[in-house]
Amino acid sequence: MKKTFIYKNILLTGAIFMGLLAFVSLAQAVAPIINTLDATPVGPTYAVLNGSYDANGKSTSVWFQWGTDSSSFGSNTSSLNIGVGSSNYNKFISGLKPSTTYYFRLVGNNGDGTIYGSTLNFTTQSSTGGVTQQNNNTGTPTVTTSSASGINNSSAVLNGYINPNGNTMTRWFDWGTSSGSLTNSTSSGSQGSSTGNFSDTISNLSANTTYYFRAVGRTSGGQTYYGSTSSFQTANTNTSSLVPAAVTKLASSITETSAVMNGTAYTKSVATNGYFKYGTTSALNQTTSIKSLGSASTVDFSETLTGLEKGAIYYFQAVAQNAHGTSLGEVKILRTAGGGVTDDADTGTAVKSKTAINKVAGNSMIMLKIESDKEEVRTGENVAYTVTYKNITSRNLENSILQVLLPRGIEFGGATEGDFSQSENALTVDLDTLSMAEGGEVKLKGVIGRIEKNQDMLVVTARLVYTHPDSRAQEDAIAYYTHDINRLSSQGAAAAAGGYNKFMPDTLLEWLILILVIVGLIYFARKMYPPKNKNELKLKTVDPHFVA
Repeated sequence: MKKTFIYKNILLTGAIFMGLLAFVSLAQAVAPIINTLDATPVGPTYAVLNGSYDANGKSTSVWFQWGTDSSSFGSNTSSLNIGVGSSNYNKFISGLKPSTTYYFRLVGNNGDGTIYGSTLNFTTQSSTGGVTQQNNNTGTPTVTTSSASGINNSSAVLNGYINPNGNTMTRWFDWGTSSGSLTNSTSSGSQGSSTGNFSDTISNLSANTTYYFRAVGRTSGGQTYYGSTSSFQTANTNTSSLVPAAVTKLASSITETSAVMNGTAYTKSVATNGYFKYGTTSALNQTTSIKSLGSASTVDFSETLTGLEKGAIYYFQAVAQNAHGTSLGEVKILRTAGGGVTDDADTGTAVKSKTAINKVAGNSMIMLKIESDKEEVRTGENVAYTVTYKNITSRNLENSILQVLLPRGIEFGGATEGDFSQSENALTVDLDTLSMAEGGEVKLKGVIGRIEKNQDMLVVTARLVYTHPDSRAQEDAIAYYTHDINRLSSQGAAAAAGGYNKFMPDTLLEWLILILVIVGLIYFARKMYPPKNKNELKLKTVDPHFVA
């Protein structure tokens, strides 16, 4: 009876395991969301099929099925890999018969299966009527093919220009690897009657290959107009070594309302463009105009910002880009001249008064030092820092800003003054003007967070930037503090903090594997050591009164 009960439990546990395994399998299969939308516009011999999709985070391809039969359809548009996002999708089809009903639906596939949208229909217009008449103010549209941009080894952006000249139009691009046979088309877009540029990105291209394309426009009456055929060549597959390098340099010519941002681009001898991102926060939500830097191996470039606020802090970053990729320089900071001392950040602790520091280090106009209460750290441990600074010249240093950058392994816990940026994991303190021999200190604290397995140390960086009193250019002083990581203690602390949770499974799949192992051990243990029945036990019981 007991053995039967055990086997039933084994079978039940196995059934639960298989059910959970099936649940995991189903949960991992994420289907795209596919919707078919009404066809518009529709002419005597053409139509634009419309739909929408949501790839649900998994690479998906979409296409339309269409034809005069509502079940078999008979025709498919070309498949397009639309990546992992969501958007509307349309496709222009032609060669249709006038006054004929056609059926269509959008189809999507992401490797886990094929999803079909609902089946809709439309009826083409008659060959002699039903076509929108052009008014007397319309003229001949013009369509122009512009140069491709954003070219890399697998994608490119096609560009064009259209002037409907009073007509209502749609537009798209034809493209392919032969100038005489442009067999591919991008999605048709509605241009309406407005004049302007349009573009579309094509992807999944072959590396080091010449492609041809042209802009196309069509009126609501069915007349088609073509731009000239242009071409571009995709980059080689291994082009990472040709991506430019950008270096952000300190700002110069700083006034109350303007400053010059400076940068250097290492072009790898490839035609390169450069620009700056900037803003009043580290989000850098503004950009300057893009400038051509040429292909000289090293190119310095700059941009003047005007209309700035007096006494305000700005962040900026140099950017270099070419056909092989984009490079971002380090984010630097500047402070415009003028203005008063800004209010200290509310950190919940008292703001320390500035004091004179006697120790002088380095050749900079600033003495800068960072100290900590711990040399060796482990996960979960509190750590404190004191940043000491002093103007060691007899000159006033304007627009002084202190920035303390914490590595990602340290979580900020508060400071005596300044503003903390979570995205940069950095504390910024506006020091305004440091008078001669003036100094001070800023204290901050943090907690040692997660330490990566291959991480041997944590480096905290302090940087103080200021405006040179003669050149009016930015200069800076930098100090570092390096923590050694107590790997054994970190692991022990993590185990103590997490207890047995570090041993136990973290995911559903790991739990299922553990259950399967336990079931297997029970099964094989019962096979190897079956329980003895009561009769066997009675036969082997020793009678203390028995005498041989």
